[in-house]
Amino acid sequence: MAGSTWGKGAQSMPLEVQHIKRALLREFQDRISMDDFEKKDLTERETALLSRAVSAKAARILADCTSDEAAAWVIDGRDDFGIDCVAFSRTVCTVSCGCPRAR
Repeated sequence: MAGSTWGKGAQSMPLEVQHIKRALLREFQDRISMDDFEKKDLTERETALLSRAVSAKAARILADCTSDEAAAWVIDGRDDFGIDCVAFSRTVCTVSCGCPRAR
């Protein structure tokens, strides 16, 4: 994973969490825009990507859509009250996911 901080702290992270992290990065790192984090350090960029990827994964599962569609629904930004993604489908009216994080 080019540009990933994957190795840092991995030994203190439970194996199951390591698997989830790798799966999220594999599925979404090339799909989710990180243009707003270009000038940030790699750790901060990866943390934001993983937050967005968790939201996209939840939207993909709940809205039964593709990974590309879920990634397109990511709307994360500064001062957004922790909302990372908004999804719409025939079966799910709205899915908003996110976790407020210190900036």
